[in-house]
Amino acid sequence: MSAGKKRAGLLSWFLTLCAMACMFLLDQGCKYLAISKLRGKPPVRIISGILELDYVENTGMAFGLMTGRPFFLAAVSVVFIVAGLFILNRFLADRRMWPAAVCLTVILAGAAGNMYDRIFRGMVIDYISFVLIRFPVFNLADCFVVVGTLMLCVLLLFYFSEEDLAGWKRN
Repeated sequence: MSAGKKRAGLLSWFLTLCAMACMFLLDQGCKYLAISKLRGKPPVRIISGILELDYVENTGMAFGLMTGRPFFLAAVSVVFIVAGLFILNRFLADRRMWPAAVCLTVILAGAAGNMYDRIFRGMVIDYISFVLIRFPVFNLADCFVVVGTLMLCVLLLFYFSEEDLAGWKRN
């Protein structure tokens, strides 16, 4: 590998980790505000009948699945994040896959935010509630995971050609 490619690779990783850190800190900051301003208080209406801020301690995962098993879920998160970092490394090494790397960066930042909660709080702090459709309460990290996944699906369906993906698999 040439010195120029190595520097470009290090710069890609540096920028990716900075973006992840910013999203992680934004998520944790919102959770800190939820704990300090919402815990033990009634929900705060943002848009009447549609959106509220409501403090919820979630010991499970999405939709309350596997409630009460935060350390198991934390371990699964660690495995997911480590696997994601290996895939991210491959994405960053191939310029054609950089849009996918952006999506995976967003997903991993969200996963890291919720993993941190599970490890250090024993639960995930949720606070965004769409009361219009009675959707489960969620947080910014969940938004990162969902939006990153949707963006990645759109890329796989509409942006990358079969040749792009077939060529990437062979590498």
